Amino acid sequence: MSRSSSPLLNWTLLGAITVLAAVLRVWQINESLWVDELHTSWCVQGSVWQVTERAAAGNQSPVYFYLVWGVTRLLGERELTLRLPSLLAGITLPGIMWLLVHRLWPREGDYPGTQNGNVKRDWSALLAAFLVAVDHTCIFYSTEARPYAVVQLLSVAVLIASLNLVRQPSAAAPLWFIGACAAIFYCQYTSVLFLAAVMGALLIWGVFRPSQEYHWQSWLVDLGGTAAVCAPALVQLCDIAARRENWGSFIEQPNFSDLLSSYPWLAVPVCLLPLCFWNSARPLPRGLPLICTAAALPVLLAWSLSYWQVAMLFHPRYTISALPAMWIVVALATQLPTLRPVRIGALVVVAAFALDWSGIVENIFRQGCVLTDRQEDWRPAIAAAEIEHQQHPGWKILV
Repeated sequence: MSRSSSPLLNWTLLGAITVLAAVLRVWQINESLWVDELHTSWCVQGSVWQVTERAAAGNQSPVYFYLVWGVTRLLGERELTLRLPSLLAGITLPGIMWLLVHRLWPREGDYPGTQNGNVKRDWSALLAAFLVAVDHTCIFYSTEARPYAVVQLLSVAVLIASLNLVRQPSAAAPLWFIGACAAIFYCQYTSVLFLAAVMGALLIWGVFRPSQEYHWQSWLVDLGGTAAVCAPALVQLCDIAARRENWGSFIEQPNFSDLLSSYPWLAVPVCLLPLCFWNSARPLPRGLPLICTAAALPVLLAWSLSYWQVAMLFHPRYTISALPAMWIVVALATQLPTLRPVRIGALVVVAAFALDWSGIVENIFRQGCVLTDRQEDWRPAIAAAEIEHQQHPGWKILV
């Protein structure tokens, strides 16, 4: 790890990480759709007016499906075009995470004790980009014709907009924040867990760390604006809530051990939160309490709602918006120690563990593929159904 910050080295490594992310995501982009993606295909095969109705049948907001509908109308419908919005979001995510982490660190000389701040900033930003590039869940959702990769990208946009509210306030900052919140909410309704965490963190900031730029009155404006733009979905949300028992068909009641087995990095933001308030004189990354809350609280809320069987939401697809924040916190944590050898060791250990945890290296060498999750080839079944339909137009075909 260099003692100086080299822009050329930074851009070179970020470019290499982005290429790695693209390769891992493009590897199996043309494999057969699986059953969840068939719902997306069905949604976009109708007219633009049918998209809303068909998306609602799957308890989904239509916004993402409008995007896919537009792509398939321009480029045709096949596996690649159906997955293209998710693919582009997944390839973009490492870069925007790198940008966010860069903005979190104080610059050298801003405060006493920030020597080597640029080095910490650069390596933690690169590590965050690498972690999301090789993460199994991020790769899977980036190659799936579902909204979850777009949700991850929008979650980082919400965090950037949140930090602008309290760090770089302007007349446009609340509008950008409300717009980002509306975008992620209408892309996936369960991102309300993530928005609740962000709003909670901003409230604490406005009450306990008020400034001339951001205080609790500002928070009320942001909350009211966000609630107003999300209110039109209330009717559909009530319909979905009435059918929430269906989620129990594939989500079991979790126990405490499921928290760390499903989210092994959750302990990092949970442990760092007290540090943010216990030792405020320490030059910590700006906005660290906000990022820690956004990483931990959505998962804890989903687990609690599932444990008490209020709503079975403890599933990766419903907490996916918290994953980028979790990786960011882990990357920042590796650069908090004072001793340089400790920082180097932490960075190497985390990167190696994340790569091993993802399982992609083992999959590539043993099976020649990055992912082994989708083992559903629906193309022969669809081809057979088309033949049956041509031969017997009046028949109803049950697949």
